[in-house]
Amino acid sequence: MKHLIACTVALFASFGTMAQNPVEAPLALELERALSSLDSNLAAGLSEQFTNALFRLIAVSMEEAANEMEDAARELHLEVVPNEGSGGVTVVSGARDGDLVRTENELVLVNGTDSLTLEDRSVNDLLDLEEVEEPQDPGHVGYWKGWGLGSVLLTNRPNPGNLNGMELLDSPFDLQTGNALSSWNIQLNPYEYRQPLIGDAIGITTGVGFDWWRFNVSPKTVLTRSETGAIALAVDTTNQVRRNHLSLTYLRVPLLLSLRTQSDPESALHIECGVVGGIRLHNQYVRKYSDSESNYVDKVKGFGMNPLQLNARLVLGYGGFSVFAEVPFRPLWNEAAISDNPLVYPVTLGIKFTDLD
Repeated sequence: MKHLIACTVALFASFGTMAQNPVEAPLALELERALSSLDSNLAAGLSEQFTNALFRLIAVSMEEAANEMEDAARELHLEVVPNEGSGGVTVVSGARDGDLVRTENELVLVNGTDSLTLEDRSVNDLLDLEEVEEPQDPGHVGYWKGWGLGSVLLTNRPNPGNLNGMELLDSPFDLQTGNALSSWNIQLNPYEYRQPLIGDAIGITTGVGFDWWRFNVSPKTVLTRSETGAIALAVDTTNQVRRNHLSLTYLRVPLLLSLRTQSDPESALHIECGVVGGIRLHNQYVRKYSDSESNYVDKVKGFGMNPLQLNARLVLGYGGFSVFAEVPFRPLWNEAAISDNPLVYPVTLGIKFTDLD
């Protein structure tokens, strides 16, 4: 009886090798070794029918175990894939369609029958996996990010520190701002951060942006600077002028109170108001002209424009579309550059398209 138990144990010990080879071969080898250890009388008494019955018993046990594994995996939304040729199975995650699965290096969206291996956390037989970003908290979405296009009104006011009494100027320094195609303001704001204060409806918005101005100058006017740095005007009636303008660029940071009617920024009425400060990055006067013999380009950098900007800003809109206005606290030129001329304050009115992604 002890020999029979040893034989049975030897047969089941071969169970671990069945995942790598066909079932009968290792079992037959182990059975032969077990029988050789028995005395001849007992070995002769084990018929072929007995050994075949043992094979069938083990095969049935393996099939039942595999069925139970598949049932358990189905409850856990796992998938059991047979290994063709070598036997055994591989357990993989079978996340349901639409599930987000986080791997070691990425967040992926599972479509249809796609799966991820659990063994090395790598993608396994994926057809349509896409990297997806976690949705942004709507409370952190403001209306600074995006781009805007505005026209410019040149104004003056009796008291530089007070907005009262502001009046329009008629072409100071022969600047022509009536044509929006030749004199304009472009705002590019690539980054913003909004901190909610009361729910998602009220918050504080800041960020980074660029402000690019262009002021067209009358074709016959030549802007120059005197020895004292003051701007002077000259007249050119002989050359053919193709381009005559001032350009100005600021790097800007806003601080805005942000209000909207509901949490979803794409379907909310919104108001943002506050101040925007900037530092000048570029300032240049460009004049392109020609005579009967050749073409000429004059470029003068600096030109006395204010190195710092401080504007009051108001934005009104719905969803990703807004109208905006900016009124400066600081003049366009330093006082030394304009001599006895009135200070010029460029007011901007425009439209803006917000990036809400």
